[in-house]
Amino acid sequence: MERRGIQTERGNLNRAKTVQEQQAERKELASLERQQQGIHAARQRFHQEKAARAAAKAEAEEKERQRKRQEAERERKRQAERTELERQYGQSVCMLVCPQSPSAARSHAEYGQYLDKLQAATPEQRAEMVKELRHAEQRYEAQELFYSWAKLVSRDTSISGRQKVRDTMLKEWDSATPERREQMEQEAKEYVRTHERQRSGMSMGR
Repeated sequence: MERRGIQTERGNLNRAKTVQEQQAERKELASLERQQQGIHAARQRFHQEKAARAAAKAEAEEKERQRKRQEAERERKRQAERTELERQYGQSVCMLVCPQSPSAARSHAEYGQYLDKLQAATPEQRAEMVKELRHAEQRYEAQELFYSWAKLVSRDTSISGRQKVRDTMLKEWDSATPERREQMEQEAKEYVRTHERQRSGMSMGR
């Protein structure tokens, strides 16, 4: 009886130990499972964050490409407009910024600056600038005409002497009314034509 009691007690102790071990094992397994879940969740977050960063980078790169394309398109349009403005008004700008030597005007800073200003102008401002350019054309033509006339009438046959006569006429032209300007031009043209006819007749007579 006593031995049976001891065995029963040992059996109960063994079972209790087994239950405790099982509980401890379950706790350990549960802890490991939680750790695994935590690792899995951390991996998921890492991959999600990595994917989010990659998507954000790709989006930023695409935006930058679009910005560069738009900038290049704006520059292309700006250059095309500049080329057209120069085709239309380049010679007039030369006459305006360097009336004494229009052929050298393109090397002057004022030439590019005036075109920049013309390109940036509002429609109203551009209309006023075009008027200024048209006046520069007319003045240059008058300047050339009056120099041809001065070569015939100036007593001082030096270049500077002829330029002084031309400039006197040009100064009067600048302050004259449109009607008076036209009259001055017609008189100068007629004088030059008459002189050329006389010179041509004298040459034929010889």
